[in-house]
Amino acid sequence: MDDEKKWSGDEPQKDTAPPEATKPSVRYEENDNWEFEAQAPTLDDNFLADDQFEIQMPAEKPRPAESVPAAPAANSGEKQVTVRTAPLKIALFCLLFAAVVAVLAVLGVRYYTVPNGKEGEMLNPGGTALTVGETKVSLGAYNYYYSRIVQNYLNYANYGYYDLDSTKDYSKQYVTNSDGEKITWLQMFKDKTVDQIQYVTSYYEAGQAAGITLTADQKKSIKEQMDSLKSSASEANQSLDDYIEKEFGDYCTAATLETVQEQAYIAENYYRHTLTRSNISDAEYNAFYKEHSKDYYNCAFAFIEMTYDTTSAETKAASVKKAKEYLTKIHSVKDMKKMIPTVCADLIKRYVAGGYFENEAKAVDGLSEYVENTMTAKDTSYGKETTQWLFNDSTKVGDTTYYCDEENGFIYLFIKTGTPKLDETSVYSVRHLLVTPGDNSKDSSTSSTEKKYTKKEWAAAKEKAEKLLAQYNKTDKTEYDFAMLAEENSADTNSTSAGGQGVFGGMIEGTKKGAMVPEFEKWAMDDSRKYGDVAIVKSKYGYHIMYFIDKCPQYQYNCKKDILSDRETQMVDGCAVKEHKTAMKKAAQAKPEESTTAGSSVTSGNTGSSAASGTTGE
Repeated sequence: MDDEKKWSGDEPQKDTAPPEATKPSVRYEENDNWEFEAQAPTLDDNFLADDQFEIQMPAEKPRPAESVPAAPAANSGEKQVTVRTAPLKIALFCLLFAAVVAVLAVLGVRYYTVPNGKEGEMLNPGGTALTVGETKVSLGAYNYYYSRIVQNYLNYANYGYYDLDSTKDYSKQYVTNSDGEKITWLQMFKDKTVDQIQYVTSYYEAGQAAGITLTADQKKSIKEQMDSLKSSASEANQSLDDYIEKEFGDYCTAATLETVQEQAYIAENYYRHTLTRSNISDAEYNAFYKEHSKDYYNCAFAFIEMTYDTTSAETKAASVKKAKEYLTKIHSVKDMKKMIPTVCADLIKRYVAGGYFENEAKAVDGLSEYVENTMTAKDTSYGKETTQWLFNDSTKVGDTTYYCDEENGFIYLFIKTGTPKLDETSVYSVRHLLVTPGDNSKDSSTSSTEKKYTKKEWAAAKEKAEKLLAQYNKTDKTEYDFAMLAEENSADTNSTSAGGQGVFGGMIEGTKKGAMVPEFEKWAMDDSRKYGDVAIVKSKYGYHIMYFIDKCPQYQYNCKKDILSDRETQMVDGCAVKEHKTAMKKAAQAKPEESTTAGSSVTSGNTGSSAASGTTGE
């Protein structure tokens, strides 16, 4: 592949990363005439987890709590309409008005203004909150997603990940979104709800178009969920719909939950298909890399963090002054590590109090391990200005700077320790199905405990692995066929959806030498390997049925991941969002927790509508 090897440019480099998620730019429908355009928002940070399209949190930098700190871590154009003459416009309006009156006479005003609690073709305009692509999203479904989004944010806020007070008005608390805009938390809840619905719906519609259906197990799961709800409703002396509405939001019914689950499963099934049909041609790779080559350069740096007192202009200035004084004493990584007890004093106390370290000395040692890092030219975790400073040729190794993170209350001190270069470390991606000796109970292949097995147990494991390989060879022998076989049979839960880590089908990807057992790596890193190669490899954990995907330098792997991400973004953005103002006036809006009660989630069992059960007009 024709890759550039040299960094160029004396000026600060413009961030050319693909755009992050944006707040939905939706044109409201004023009169429910179903005739308008809307610009679809871009979605970021959505991951597959636990066999479903789960609602996930955006990858924002967490804010450590006071008592339990977080672990240390590194123009769209509009259609132009020409109106020929005023009389024509008036005549057209009269025709439309007459048609509306006729429809209202037959169906009644309530049909267009009051949600009927139905789904699909039975859903009325009054109950339609959004139209996403060709799919109508009911007010009940919107409220269901909204309640889970809100509850997830509140759960993370309870651990100090967000500066969010559940006892105060969310319309008067502010947060910075992925575009760098300061918005209210109330707006953030809505934006993320629309994003999530758009993401799931885009995969759902693509899955429908591809003929994807529910599996027997998925149908069974939905039935079991609904049966469980019926039982709970009965115990509570309530009708099923009343119980569901109380737990999951206004206008949410049994039909709503069934529809949401069916759509999520079809979306998940199609998502899995796309994961195993992701081959990228050399031409596509070269074109993308040529345009974004500078994004894949890494630059080494070291950093430590100190608390930033944002109480007033005076306290801010004092914090910055102290940071500058610290930087005058830092000329190397060694100097920076020596400064940890002083610079990070407040943070160290919080980590010890939070139970992360036994004492301050161990906290210092722990923080020292996170000092040295690298970042790519598109990484803006510490602000664009920091990235531009690091990659500017005028910034020399040994130069220092600082970055104020006002929102999270930290000042980061940096020293440049290397020059920009491509990471050419070889990484590989494979799928594997692990068959363990003994009882074949599911256990992670990465366990540090080596078990002892008898010859008979090893022989039985080998026989089972050979039978599974024979079973695979009777299929079309696609990557998807292998992935599904691994899902159903692999003892390595960390590489399947059973592990709840967002991984599917025995996937081990972007892995460097030393991460896996020698026998596994020897096969995976063999230069003769080509896509689709399959073999059985024995290790101390058992027999691995291997499926080879790719081996390449780290920067090429990162580039390929971005190409796949761009494909997804284009698909999601192509599923346009239309918001229906009449129904959305009845949509849930989060209220301080003292005015609500907690609930539980149907699909995951750990979220609810506690902060989102009320409805208010706009």
